[in-house]
Amino acid sequence: MRENKLYANLKKCVFCAPEIPVLGCYVSKDGVRADPEKISSIRSWPTPKNQTELRQWLGLANYLHKYTKDYAGLIQPMSSSLKKDVAWDWHPEHQDAFEAVKKSLASAPVLMLPDTSSRVRRKLCCLHGVRNLCHRVKSRSAAGQQIADAYDDDAFYAGIIRYLRNPTADALAKLTRPTRDTMTRYDLDGDLLTYAIDTFDTPRVVIPADDDLRARLVHEYHDAPAGGHLGREKTFAAIASGRACTSGYANGFDPARFAKV
Repeated sequence: MRENKLYANLKKCVFCAPEIPVLGCYVSKDGVRADPEKISSIRSWPTPKNQTELRQWLGLANYLHKYTKDYAGLIQPMSSSLKKDVAWDWHPEHQDAFEAVKKSLASAPVLMLPDTSSRVRRKLCCLHGVRNLCHRVKSRSAAGQQIADAYDDDAFYAGIIRYLRNPTADALAKLTRPTRDTMTRYDLDGDLLTYAIDTFDTPRVVIPADDDLRARLVHEYHDAPAGGHLGREKTFAAIASGRACTSGYANGFDPARFAKV
């Protein structure tokens, strides 16, 4: 402290004490226990007469919730009374919950301090946290997820799996997310460009913005004998079922002129 020029206020210091107060709790070699004064305040609190008094009491009780087993379940009836547009009405189940929290704090346990010498315990905490966040990094591909799970569960793979450079994948990785998502929807089928929204969608042939080509398609699906002279919506639905048109119309192409009123 002297080297770093740190100064202590003697009035706030405690020396050679079996336990010391820290943030509303008492810490000793045996663990952490709740402040008796706070427990006394909670237990001596009268039955709330309105939502404001209940919020005040719960605010104090919430501070010591870690000393009560299944605290959220115990206060659930009272929490329901604090919902918006709920009229105040104190029922026997609310009183039972109120007394249950008081009773649990009367026998509040001493919480054990973490064992800082245990590497296994720290590792398990880390693993628990990572697994709770796995939903944010899960692979959309079932096969890719199987590989990822196997890699996570077996450290043996760490010495086998190596990154193989893929120029195409590296180039895609540099694109923005919207552009990359759009590009992955296109594919080549011989000389035809196809488009699919996702892996479950049937690939459709992409029709370029060409007036003559689109006019022939409309004629085939509408005016031809096999077309059946369907209405506008059904005609375009039939065309779109196997084809995808690029955005925009070339040279002022107007689909409305191909629809009969």
